[in-house]
Amino acid sequence: MAKRFIDTNFWRSPFVRSLPQHLKTFYLFTICDCAHTGLWIKDFEAVKLYAGVDVSEREFAEFFISEGKAVEVKRNVYFFPDFIEHQYGTGLHENNRAHVGIINELQRHNIDPFTLKLSKPFEAPCKPLASPLQGYKDKEKDMEKEKEKEKGGGVYKNANEAIKLVQANDCAGAVGFHSEAGESAPEVLKSALNGKNEQECLPPKPIKGKKRATQALSDFTACMQIYSEWYAQFQLPLRITNADGKALKELIAYFDKLEAVKAGNKTTPEVWQYVLNNWAKLDAWQQKQIELRQINSRITNIIEQIKANGKQTTNTGQVADLAKSLRNIIDNSKAV
Repeated sequence: MAKRFIDTNFWRSPFVRSLPQHLKTFYLFTICDCAHTGLWIKDFEAVKLYAGVDVSEREFAEFFISEGKAVEVKRNVYFFPDFIEHQYGTGLHENNRAHVGIINELQRHNIDPFTLKLSKPFEAPCKPLASPLQGYKDKEKDMEKEKEKEKGGGVYKNANEAIKLVQANDCAGAVGFHSEAGESAPEVLKSALNGKNEQECLPPKPIKGKKRATQALSDFTACMQIYSEWYAQFQLPLRITNADGKALKELIAYFDKLEAVKAGNKTTPEVWQYVLNNWAKLDAWQQKQIELRQINSRITNIIEQIKANGKQTTNTGQVADLAKSLRNIIDNSKAV
């Protein structure tokens, strides 16, 4: 009987904690039920029979497919990338005879065994949408746009656009408009008033319930910028998917719960910058896991390694070696 490793931090991972209780059980079931390659044949009836939980197609799509935890490789067959990372530690190696069969099987399903990404996305015949949730999300966006029109408000992208907005609408149409970060720009609007009543043109003050959302959006923008600048040192193309965006939101939520942030001694972006600045302190395998979803899945271990290795350092030599190693991995995968 095959045996599987379970990370001691499985239940503490931000992703698992975010799942409803029955989906936590389902996720654990897939770890035990999938093949040694991380490939799982979708069978919700078996899940209900053996694990005693009901999982719908919509839940599977929303919590696993859209988050990049499950990747469709052929009809009703899904690949769980995290399975390889957790079961085989430092990844798959061609010179390891035990890994040869796994590598061949993954390649047969158009999966790069080293980057764990599809080399050729699976497209089901006559598939109307890229995701079962796409139609619902598009409808939600349309509804939001209609609400903005009804309120006479919207989003201005920069200061010049805010001024033009006030001038073109004679102030009345500017009420309700805000920046993409949800912040008003009273000084910008005042410069366009030309002696008119200031209160007529200033956007309404945000209600208390929106303050946290605004702060979260600001933190997300700042953290994404920090990550983008840090990622540039590897000289690799940066590609942010929906799963990566969700992973960053989970990281921010995790940082928000740290004592230093709760006490106001540190901001969430400062903690994120600290983690990335100390990346050279991590073990060789972890240093290669630079995608947001990979960082999110092991953030607890990452912080523990940083704490164990002392004060903050920046080792440009190690960064250069890591960048070269990552580029070699990509070049080799393209040659396969």
